[in-house]
Amino acid sequence: MKNKIFLAMAFAILLFYLNLASATCSGTVALTSPNGNLAVCSSVLAPYWNGYTWTYYYCNNSVVTSGAYWQGGNYCPQWIYFDFGSTKCISGVEMLPIYVGTGNTALVDIQTSPDTSTWTNVSTGWNFTYNGVTAGRNFTETEARYLRLSYRVCGTWPWATTMYLRAWIRSSSQCSPPAINQNWTITDAQTCDATTVNIGTGHILVVTGGTLKLINAANITSSGLEIRRTGDSVFIYANSRLMVY
Repeated sequence: MKNKIFLAMAFAILLFYLNLASATCSGTVALTSPNGNLAVCSSVLAPYWNGYTWTYYYCNNSVVTSGAYWQGGNYCPQWIYFDFGSTKCISGVEMLPIYVGTGNTALVDIQTSPDTSTWTNVSTGWNFTYNGVTAGRNFTETEARYLRLSYRVCGTWPWATTMYLRAWIRSSSQCSPPAINQNWTITDAQTCDATTVNIGTGHILVVTGGTLKLINAANITSSGLEIRRTGDSVFIYANSRLMVY
């Protein structure tokens, strides 16, 4: 009887701990630009539009000012994604379409990803007009590092364009793995909560001050694991997996 009571109490404490650990979003929501050196896109058009030369960014350049724009190099579908530098709690976006005349509309899906290898739709069929007026879209808060605009329809103006993008975000204690095939050096407390991470050929390096915790069926796959500190460093809870191959 005592053993049953003890096990029940231990299980209740574990559930309480896991519930606390899964609350990874915190702080005040703020409208924030992505970090520098962050844009990746499907294609790009020469920096020339309607006879005017605009301040123009190519993909993989800093994209944080309202005076720069991106334009896809082919007809839709096109896409561009942005790196926020670490995992954030994202609940909406705001962007400025270039004015290309009245009646030109776009149809865009907003997608998020932890690592750019898989994408999840968080908003489908966002319709806005290329009228030079800021457009916004809210969606259910989700944790991600990368955010992609996937242009399905570009209207009578055949190219995907945007002048800047900002997102409604707040802090997240969710783990922040790197892009696929890069090493993940962990120097602080990282909690992967109900997420799937694949860093491909990259290795996980836990160094002084770092810990890695997997909870709520989190799954991580990497090519190597190195623990360069003393003491407990990696914690894997029930239904979670760390695969090293």
